[in-house]
This record gives sequence, C-alpha cells and structure tokens, in this order.
Amino acid sequence: MMEDEKVLESLQPHPNLTTLKIRGFRGRELALWMKNMKNLTEIHLEDCRNCTRLPPFVDLPLLKILELENLGALEYIVEKDDNGCQNLFPSLENLKLFLLPNLKGLVKEEEQGGEMLSNLQSLTIFRCPLLILTSTSVSSSTLKKLKVLACDPLNLHSLSSMFENLSSFQLQFSEFDDSTTAIPEDALQGLPSLKKLTVISARKHRLPEKWSRDLNSLTELFLSDCNIGICLSKGWLRHLTSLEKLVISWSVELVDFAEEFKHLHFLKRLDLRHVDDMVSLPQSLQQLPSLQSLSLSQLPLLTSLPDWLPNLASLTILRIQDCPKIQSLPSSIRGMTNLRSLHISECSELERRCQKPNGEDWPNIAHIPRLYISSPY
Repeated sequence: MMEDEKVLESLQPHPNLTTLKIRGFRGRELALWMKNMKNLTEIHLEDCRNCTRLPPFVDLPLLKILELENLGALEYIVEKDDNGCQNLFPSLENLKLFLLPNLKGLVKEEEQGGEMLSNLQSLTIFRCPLLILTSTSVSSSTLKKLKVLACDPLNLHSLSSMFENLSSFQLQFSEFDDSTTAIPEDALQGLPSLKKLTVISARKHRLPEKWSRDLNSLTELFLSDCNIGICLSKGWLRHLTSLEKLVISWSVELVDFAEEFKHLHFLKRLDLRHVDDMVSLPQSLQQLPSLQSLSLSQLPLLTSLPDWLPNLASLTILRIQDCPKIQSLPSSIRGMTNLRSLHISECSELERRCQKPNGEDWPNIAHIPRLYISSPY
C-alpha cells in the first residue's frame, strides 16, 4: 500500500493536464499534488479499493466530470471543507458513483449556508446501499438527468428533493432481489418536469399508481426486464396524458395488461421487443388515434398480424423483426395509404412472400414508398 502511495506521489504530471484516470491504486490516500491540478476537467478513479480519503477535488474550478468506481473503503467524497469554500464543485456537471458499498454521503461535515454541486446536470448511482443525499448535498435547480441502478426501493426517500427540474430518470432494481415489494407512495414525489422515465428489472416491485398521477409532463416511458402484471397496476397508464413514446422489452405478463393501451390517446410510437407471451397484437391498439410508428421485434409466439391493422389510420412506419411465426401480411394492408415505411427482417417466410415482383404479398405492399425487405436466403 505504502509503495503505491510513494509511486503515485512521484508521478506528478504537467499542471495543464485536463483528464486524469487512475485504476488499481492500492494505497489509502491519493497523491497530494492532485489538489493543485487546477486545469483538470475530468477525473476517473476505478478499483482503488483501499482508498479511504480523496484529495480536495472541491477546489478544482474547472472539474466537470467525476467518476468513482469500486472504491470499497470510501465513506465520503469530501471529509471536511478545510478552506471554508462556499461553493463546492462549482463546475461539476456529471457525477457517477459506482459500486461504493460504504459511501454514506457526499460531505461528512456540511457547512451551513454553503452551496454544493450548483451546476450538476447528471447524477448516476449504482450499488451504493448506504448513500443518503440531502437537499443541501445536491441542488435541484440544475439536475436534469438521474439514474439510480440496483437500488433499494426503501432508500428512494432521500432522492425526492432532487426532482424539481428533473427531465430524465432511470430506476433499476436489483436483479438479485426476489422479494415482492410495494414501493411506498411517498418514496418519489414531485416530478413536474419529468419527460423520460426508464424502469428496469421491476420483477417483484409495484410502482405506486400515485406516481403516474404526478407524471403530467411525461412523454417517454421505457420498461425493460419487468413483470408488467406486478410492476404496473391497472389504471396506471390512464394518467399519462402526455405520453408519446412507449418501449417495452424483455418483459412478461403484458398480454392482460395491454388493454390499458387504450388510454394513451397521444401515443405516437410503440415498440414491443422480446415479449415472450404475446401471440397476437392487443385489440386496444385500435384505440390509439395518434400512433405513427409500430415496431415488433423478437416476438417468438406472434403468429400473425390482424386484419384490423388499417384501423391504425395514422401509422406511417411499421417494423417487423425476428418474428419467425408470422407467415404472411393481411391483405388489408393494401388499404394503409398513410404507411410510408415497412421494414421486415429475420422472418424468413414473410420475407419470401414480400419479395419483388413475384412474392405472394408483394401486390399488397407495392404502394409503400420505403421498403426494406431482407433476403430470406
């Protein structure tokens, strides 16, 4: 350990260095010269498992990106502001905290009246089970993008103070958590500006319906690796009155829930990817008057497309990929005069039938301006 500290201390770089990356450092404390690198804009520290204390990065006036990964002994990013600085990390825009099992907070001794992370725009937290963030730790006025990965839903309370101007929020639950958990309704509150919400690995976690009532500005919703029947209660989607894009991937129990699609009157794009239990398209899609783009990908049990497809009057883009059981297109697709783009790939029999000029389905799609039909051979 001491040898690593001596080596690092002797490697003082040029003061004009702008990016610093350190990996595999085995010492307890990093080099003192780091606090004098006033031109640094990026710092990346990885696998410094014995490091218990960081240099005073708060004094670096140009630092925009700070990434800390696998620093198992670190408890605080700032132990104490010895210089009496009233604006900590004044230029920092992107903060990533990965695999910090003992991190308890950003500042051990917070000064009253001090300002911290006043310019932070993006915050990513991954497997930091002890971390508690306070309203004085992170300014909510500038934060636009928040990712909380492998989180404990019971620790979401400490994040609520950051949501005032948040536009993008990614929430990923632990893939090793097999217990069924109803997330407290007050765990996340006040998301008036949220535009994009991503939920990952919500297999045993139910999102409170109260959340959806607060998402009046939400335009994009991504659900991946979720048990839809548990994750969302019926009625959850009806409150998303501004939703324009919905992507569901690697998820189960969608079939019964799909009836809720009928509430999404302003939905323009729907992507369904790797939904193993879908054998037919939900009837509720006919009640989406604004739908312009429909993408169907990796649906192994989907056997056909419905004759009512022309009821999607606004549809301009249709994509079908890796749906091997779809053998043909409905003849009614000829009546879809607004359809401008059709993409078909990894569907061997369907590709064969759509080949120009002799494929059985070619007459039904010849009117579509942009066709991409991959070769079945």
